[in-house]
Amino acid sequence: MSKSLKMKLKAGALIGAVALSAFAGRGQASADYTTKFTTSITYQNVGSASASVQLDIYNSSGAAVGSLTRTLPANGADSIFVGGIAALGADFNGAGALSSDQPLVATLVQLPDANSTVKNRPLSNGFADGTDRVLIATVLKATFGTSTKFSIQNIDSAPANIAIKFYNTSNVLVHTINANNVPANSAYYVSAHDLAALGASFNGAVIADSTRVAGGAGKIVGSAMELEVSGQRATAFEGVQGGSSTVYMATALCNAFGGSTTNYAVQNAGSTSTDVTVTYQGGGTETKTVGAGAKASFNTCAVKAAGYSGAATVTTSNNGSIVVVGKASGPGVLATAFVGASSGAATLAHPYIRWSAANFDQGGRNRQRGNIAIQNVGSATVNNVLVKYFDRDGQLVGTHTIASIPAGGKANSNPTLATLTAGYAGGTTLAEFGYYASGTGGGATIQAPTNSTLISVVRISSAPATGTVSEDYSGQPIQ
Repeated sequence: MSKSLKMKLKAGALIGAVALSAFAGRGQASADYTTKFTTSITYQNVGSASASVQLDIYNSSGAAVGSLTRTLPANGADSIFVGGIAALGADFNGAGALSSDQPLVATLVQLPDANSTVKNRPLSNGFADGTDRVLIATVLKATFGTSTKFSIQNIDSAPANIAIKFYNTSNVLVHTINANNVPANSAYYVSAHDLAALGASFNGAVIADSTRVAGGAGKIVGSAMELEVSGQRATAFEGVQGGSSTVYMATALCNAFGGSTTNYAVQNAGSTSTDVTVTYQGGGTETKTVGAGAKASFNTCAVKAAGYSGAATVTTSNNGSIVVVGKASGPGVLATAFVGASSGAATLAHPYIRWSAANFDQGGRNRQRGNIAIQNVGSATVNNVLVKYFDRDGQLVGTHTIASIPAGGKANSNPTLATLTAGYAGGTTLAEFGYYASGTGGGATIQAPTNSTLISVVRISSAPATGTVSEDYSGQPIQ
C-alpha cells in the first residue's frame, strides 16, 4: 500500500518554511485516475549557511502525526521519501510543512505505484506563504479522457470555512463546495471525477476562498493533478494565489521534438470579462474573450507552424487578471504541466535536477534527464547567465555560462553543457549528475546580473520500456 502527503512550504515561525502538496489515489492501480502515488519531497537550501530542517506531518484533523529533522548544507539539494516514514501507515493523505533557519525551495515528486501503467512522476512546487484565495486554472471531469484531483490546504493558525467554486468554460457557476471548519494545517481533497454535481463531464476552472471561522481572511494553498481516466498520462501543477495582467510562458511548441505541442489553459481571475491574447516569440497572436472565473484554451499550432519551438506572453485587456497553466503533449504517453510566471527574477532555483547519459534508456524508471528552458522576459539583453549545478552536499559540480539571452528570447541548459568544477571530488560527473552509490540528490540555480528578469521551466524525462515520459515544473525565485 502506498503513502502520500499533501504539504506546504509555509512561512511560519522559522525563516525558511515551505508549503507542499501531494495526492494519493485509491483503488486498483490499473489506470491513471486510480493509481496510487507516494511523495518524495525534493528541497534545496538557498541560504548562505547550513540549514536545520524540520518536516512536520498533519492528518485530516490537523493533528501532528509525525516529524523528522535533517541538516542540509548551503546550496545542497536533497530529498525526503514520505513512504519511508513508518508512522504514517498505509494510504495516508495528509499535509505538512518544512521549516528551517535558512530559506528553502521545494518541489514535490509523485512516484506512481510500481505496478501501475503510469511511469512518469508528476511535479509541483511548494509555497513560501498562502493567501485567502487559490485559483486552479484547469479542472476536468471525463474531458479529453482526463479527470482532476486537487487539494486545498489551510495553512493558517485557525480553522477556516473554504468555498470551492466550479466555473465552466461558458462562465457558469456549476457547483460550490462549502468545506466548513477545516482545521489549521489540514488539507481538503476534491476528486472531480466523483462529483455528481458536475454532470457526466466538466471542463472549467476552480476558485477557492478561505475565511476564518472566527472571522477575517484565511490563508490557503492548493495543488492539482490531472489523470487520464484509463490511460498512462499523469501531470501536476500548483494553484496560483493571484492573477496578473501579463503571464510569461517559457515554453511554446508546435509539433516539435518528435511531435510535442503546448496548450495553455487561461483562467480569468478578475470580476469582469476580459480579452486574452497569446503572443508567440517570433510573431503571431491569438485572442479569445474569457468570462470572470472561466477559462479558455489556446493551442500553439493554431498560430505557429509545425516544428516551432519558442516562448509566449499572455496578456489581457482592461488590466484584467489571469493565471495560466501550460501543458505539453506528444507522441506515446508524453504529457507535462507547468504554471506560467507573472514576473521574472535575477536568480532562480530548481531543487530537482538529474542527468543520466549512460543509463537513461535502459528500460528502467529510476534514471532521468533534466533540461532547463530559460526565458528573458525583460526589455534588454541579459549577458553572462550562470547555471550552477550543485550536488546534495552543496558542492558546486559544474557551471554552464550562457553568454547572452536577448529580450524575449530563450536559452537551454542541462548538466552536460556545464564545465566541471576543477578539483571536484564528489564521486560523480556531469554525465551522471545527481546519482550516488548511496542515493540521489542535486539541484541548480540560475544567476543573472542584478535587475535581470528571467523565468525558467525544467522538463524531467525518463525512458521506461513503455517509451519516454516527462513532467515540467517552474523555477522558483530566490529573494
